[in-house]
Amino acid sequence: MLAGPSQVDASSLQIITPGVKYSLEVIISSKVTYWRAVITIVENTCIDQARNHFIRTNDSTLNIHFDRRPVKVDFWTSVPTYELKVNGIPRTVVATSKPGDLVVFLDFSIPIRNSTEQVMNALHVNSGVLTPLNCRSNGTRRFRFNLKNISRPDIIRIELQARHSCLSCCSYHIPL
Repeated sequence: MLAGPSQVDASSLQIITPGVKYSLEVIISSKVTYWRAVITIVENTCIDQARNHFIRTNDSTLNIHFDRRPVKVDFWTSVPTYELKVNGIPRTVVATSKPGDLVVFLDFSIPIRNSTEQVMNALHVNSGVLTPLNCRSNGTRRFRFNLKNISRPDIIRIELQARHSCLSCCSYHIPL
């Protein structure tokens, strides 16, 4: 039995372990952005060699959750911003003289499955070292990092790499 925007490709049936383990391909509709598909083995369809009927347990139901929505991330810092005029043109400057207080926040639009360590590995800094800061909201949507070991005043560049499939690419420049 199949519930949700998907179908089973019966021609893909493969025997992994005879009488025990099988493999099937489930085709999820390309028209649906996010949903779940529930696959359940129907009772009384399987019989072993002794003619005992298959008894369905909780392990005989498979829930497939999928989400193709684009993940957006708000990438910001606790550094204050200032409005300055450069050559008569107003500019927003992000600057601090206290690099020890530099905290970087990543707020994702939807919960992600990546760990704090995986998100931190997706961040690249040209100076200093990022360390994770634990807080109540860490885990699925918000991640917080402290930038340490900045040796001298510099323009710090922090980039979120796109190599992780669930992370969008963006960059943020923090002049110190």
